[in-house]
Amino acid sequence: MDANIKDFLVNKFSLLEKNGWISQKDFLRFISDESINICLKNCEKPKLEEVFYALEITPLEKVKVLIIGQDPYPNANDAHGLAFSSRATKTPYSLARIFEAINSELGLNIKKNIKKNELTGWAEQGVLLLNMGLTHKNKNQKEIEYHIAAWRPFILYILNRLFEYKKDHNQKLAIILWGDKAQSILKIFPNAEDNFCVIKSLHPAYQGGIHFKSAKCFEKCDKYLDHSIMWDKL
Repeated sequence: MDANIKDFLVNKFSLLEKNGWISQKDFLRFISDESINICLKNCEKPKLEEVFYALEITPLEKVKVLIIGQDPYPNANDAHGLAFSSRATKTPYSLARIFEAINSELGLNIKKNIKKNELTGWAEQGVLLLNMGLTHKNKNQKEIEYHIAAWRPFILYILNRLFEYKKDHNQKLAIILWGDKAQSILKIFPNAEDNFCVIKSLHPAYQGGIHFKSAKCFEKCDKYLDHSIMWDKL
């Protein structure tokens, strides 16, 4: 195990423990996970410091919405630890379709009034933007699949912790799942649809987002959560 990676994980997991995402007893299990260590050592996107950004900025008890992505954007200027969020000036294709849907469904005007693509404002309000794979080495499909598989036990642990917390505290949770890969978590957590509001659609990037727009994901989420998320606050 790389000593620098170990120190990095100890520091990050200490913060995640304070945020409710990991228990002390599971600390060492993930720190010693060889696959996670390899992913972090070879991480190109996002910056190493931002790998756990979604869990750092959105504490467990504050989560109202879960949106699942697959892996970080392949471009270094885009990826920064939040699924679908980008720090680049050009809006990524999927995010552009998401903004269009929000504007259409909720009567907002994102992008005209706010010239950025970073979704930190959502995360600070309780929108957990979580990728199934937290790191990305390059555009090679085998590498992408390796990183997603390596992070899978940790991500499923995080999801289980989230679902148990919300159920135990009788709190609402909107789970937004775009595409088959995101929706596959329902096979692992079959009770999620009984306990929470699960909103499903095709992926925003699929066929120009036509089917995505018709799903009214944000309208359903907004109604379920009594308009508690300001989607135009980026």
